[in-house]
Amino acid sequence: MVQDTPEPRSISSPAQRRERRDAAAHRQRILAAAQRLFAMHGVSQVSMHQIAQAAGVGQGTLYRRYANKGELCKALAHAQHETFAKEVHSWLASDGAILPPMERLAGVLERLLRFVLDGAALLEEIALTEFRNGTCDMSCDPAEPPPGQEQWLDWMHALVGDLLGEAVTRGDIAPLDISFTADTILNALNPMLLHFYHLGRGYTHERILQGLRHLYIEGLSERKDR
Repeated sequence: MVQDTPEPRSISSPAQRRERRDAAAHRQRILAAAQRLFAMHGVSQVSMHQIAQAAGVGQGTLYRRYANKGELCKALAHAQHETFAKEVHSWLASDGAILPPMERLAGVLERLLRFVLDGAALLEEIALTEFRNGTCDMSCDPAEPPPGQEQWLDWMHALVGDLLGEAVTRGDIAPLDISFTADTILNALNPMLLHFYHLGRGYTHERILQGLRHLYIEGLSERKDR
């Protein structure tokens, strides 16, 4: 009888395993130092040299992992997206679970608005880096989401769509095109647009939130009575 083949054991040397552990430690130190410096001085005011010094790594080590500040900001944004998704999921499973779907949607929009405004500077640096490097031009496919944002956008679209669908099923809002409405809501939370509203128009966080609630929570809820 042929015995099951055992799982192959790692043949990497202790030095190779230590190198991988060192690389992971470097990554954590770099991201933590960047986040700290960005919070203190602003993303645009911090150089890669300052990040390397604060992280206690050589500039060669920093640039081997992140070719430029835009790449570093992408990694930091990805980590923040994961943390945000876990926090929203936790809220929906606890305090948000007792609320009707449209109030849960309002809670998600409030958290998403705060998250986007807080992270707008990171996204601006990413966009500027891609523009300078020529990786974002008229040849980019407008039907595709920004690189690295596919899973994040799909997750938000599914979350908002599920809440709208539940509200329609309960009769809280009139039937509508759920997918398109979810896209419309998320377009209103476009980071660059919100950044302009906040700094260019001078709209406060509270004013933007009230406008979103009026259009997408109260407005949709009123449709069922028409």
